[in-house]
Amino acid sequence: METYKVVFHITDLEKWDSLLTTVSNLLKDMADTPIEIEIIANGQAVSFYDSTTNVETNFSKLAKIDEENVKIVACNNALNAHGVAKETLYSFIHVVPAGVSELVKKQNEGYAYIRI
Repeated sequence: METYKVVFHITDLEKWDSLLTTVSNLLKDMADTPIEIEIIANGQAVSFYDSTTNVETNFSKLAKIDEENVKIVACNNALNAHGVAKETLYSFIHVVPAGVSELVKKQNEGYAYIRI
């Protein structure tokens, strides 16, 4: 059976609820289908990963999808630009040097691209 691959891209902090709902719906709809999902945050959206703000709410939302084997990624350039220290990120967040490069790589690997 074919493995579907999708990368979600988020830049706006206020769109996290929409993205998480969309990912949750995708996981439910394709529960019996092999799927690889990656979320890449850059821009202001990386602030959602900061464990020093909204600790309970954001952590529980992200931890739930992390348990579903969704890879959650932060752009290091955006972290620096928005003053988010790597040390304050939730433990399951992966950091890449540049979100745009990660998007190019994923699309080159055949991932469907969805921007929220």
